[in-house]
Amino acid sequence: MHNKIQFAITISPTCSVSFISKAFGGRTSDKVITLRSGFLDLRVYDDRSQLSALKVEQSIRIARVRIHIERAIDIIKNLNILCSTMNLRIVPHSNNIMTICTALSNIHL
Repeated sequence: MHNKIQFAITISPTCSVSFISKAFGGRTSDKVITLRSGFLDLRVYDDRSQLSALKVEQSIRIARVRIHIERAIDIIKNLNILCSTMNLRIVPHSNNIMTICTALSNIHL
């Protein structure tokens, strides 16, 4: 039986990785990872209840760049460091390994 390790990442407008969360177990939901990753603590929230036309347009543009997010993730996966089965002794170091992989992916861009 194998277990997965998941991370939350964000990318900058230049498509480089700008945030990487700590590792979470594979059964952790995306919602829980997002809430516990610490990323939302870095965001500034607006108290308006409805999005302005400008914010709606920005949201649409952000949705269109999802391909860039997938590209950044693919670069990390193609390093072939994190795609194999990890020895249990290495799992505690997965945060550091992912940090190195994202740094390498940023250099690749």
